[in-house]
Amino acid sequence: MYHGLNYTIEQVVKEKGIPKETLIDAIQEAILSASKKKFGNHLDLEARYNDELDEVEVFHGAGEIMREHRFLHILIPPPKVAFVSH
Repeated sequence: MYHGLNYTIEQVVKEKGIPKETLIDAIQEAILSASKKKFGNHLDLEARYNDELDEVEVFHGAGEIMREHRFLHILIPPPKVAFVSH
């Protein structure tokens, strides 16, 4: 059964005792690092966890949202990731 990223975060927090904000920061940094490797360090990228959408969004530039570039799955089960660009 697939559980979303929110569920996975809650389970890790509960089982490992890692503060939720620390875990979210680590996930955001991992997504940001992978995004920069894939699309280039020259881009102004920012990764933000969105618990309402159950995904990590990657923003480019002024933060305009485009969801058609779903490109990363780094956790098991895979989280939803949205690439956001101009």
